[in-house]
Amino acid sequence: MRNPLRRYLLVLGLMLGLTGTAAAEERHRITFTVIDFPGALATLATDISAAGDIVGRYCLNTSCLRDVTGNWHGFLLSDGEFTSIDFPGAFHTNAVGINDSGYIVGRYRDVIGGPFHGFLLTGGKFTSIMFREPSPPGPTGLPPAAKSS
Repeated sequence: MRNPLRRYLLVLGLMLGLTGTAAAEERHRITFTVIDFPGALATLATDISAAGDIVGRYCLNTSCLRDVTGNWHGFLLSDGEFTSIDFPGAFHTNAVGINDSGYIVGRYRDVIGGPFHGFLLTGGKFTSIMFREPSPPGPTGLPPAAKSS
């Protein structure tokens, strides 16, 4: 085996468990699904819960394609239905994490060029999470069984 690409692919296949018998292949079958928010120019999925609920962000105009901090909207994809997530008064919302209880965390911007703030969304209610300056990018996830108090 003198071809380095072939050797690389074989090693990668072995690492991912993609080689072997048909039974082994069946256990490691991976399915890819396209996720496109209706009418969006770009859709980015960022997290998935054990139930298969997916959160992320989408863009409806070309301005956010030029500026990743531009006018994005968050989304929840549950049972094949998209729900838009927009923090009240924000021009940018990004849903970045969901746990098995359905709690969603993310970040938003309410001033162009201003700092990002975090949010928690539970039961349709937003809770803002403010950080001291300089602000970090916001929350990035939740423990699987996190509960709101």
